[in-house]
Amino acid sequence: MRGYHAINGDRELAYQGDPETGTRTDGFTHEHHIWHVDKVKALVANLDEAVTFFCGGSRNFSKFIVLFDGVFSSKSTLTH
Repeated sequence: MRGYHAINGDRELAYQGDPETGTRTDGFTHEHHIWHVDKVKALVANLDEAVTFFCGGSRNFSKFIVLFDGVFSSKSTLTH
């Protein structure tokens, strides 16, 4: 998002782990694509930016979604 602070969670926060415990797992599966909860909490608590957008998805979003002021999902309807 141009002009706003944005975090690409899939690049900056993601790792392979158990969605409930956060324990790292071997391999690469969609079911174990999670974000570092402590890093999300630190970014949310940082008041240096007026607004921060988090982009991406994770299987452990229930661990931090309550920290966000709002959540939206965008969908592209472009066709080739």
